[in-house]
Amino acid sequence: MSVDPSVTGVRLVAPAKINLALEVIRPRPDGYHEVATVMSTIDLMDRVTIESRPAGSGLIVALAGDYTDGIDPDDDLARRAAIRMAEVAGREPDLAITVEKRIPSPGGLGGGSSDAAAVIRGLKHLWGLDWSHERLDAIAATLGSDVPFFVHGGTALCTGRGERVEPLRDVTQLRMLILVPPVPAGPAKTARRYAALRPNEFTDGGRTHRLAARIARKAPPPTADFTNAFEAV
Repeated sequence: MSVDPSVTGVRLVAPAKINLALEVIRPRPDGYHEVATVMSTIDLMDRVTIESRPAGSGLIVALAGDYTDGIDPDDDLARRAAIRMAEVAGREPDLAITVEKRIPSPGGLGGGSSDAAAVIRGLKHLWGLDWSHERLDAIAATLGSDVPFFVHGGTALCTGRGERVEPLRDVTQLRMLILVPPVPAGPAKTARRYAALRPNEFTDGGRTHRLAARIARKAPPPTADFTNAFEAV
């Protein structure tokens, strides 16, 4: 695929996700945890704009919207994604990236990971990169465990530390209400939750795999199979 010089920018949506099921199976020697989770994107989205800049201009990342507090644009996942894509592509990240934050953060909805995946998808198009999904997934996995899922979107069973993605039929019949209480989550929220898990809270992933199997065969998913290791549902 060659670069189209007439294309100087792209606009993308970066959807939030929910975990329909999340089980933590065991700690791993690399410091992560083995998980089984069914994730699904929802109709709550950040918006990401990527524009080319003249050679040598460097990378600018700007954040806008309602949920920018506590996010450093110089250490944002969207910036890291652009830098990583440029490294792999062997070019300079002469770009202006604007992220309009509509997804509450931190809220467990994956806003930062989705923004990073949007940058990966956007630069693949903007730079005319004829790369496979497998290559994009490998890049995404270096940025975060949820990022490969957002490269695909939809509904998927995710295993490993979350980076192994098995797409499922989209779950469209569910309606949900998302509540975001005004309670500060504090730094390293996810890492603290994993560290707080007790041995009796580790499970074998069976409920998650049962839910995935029901979704795959188009059976209505029972709410009894909705589970979250971090919180009773």
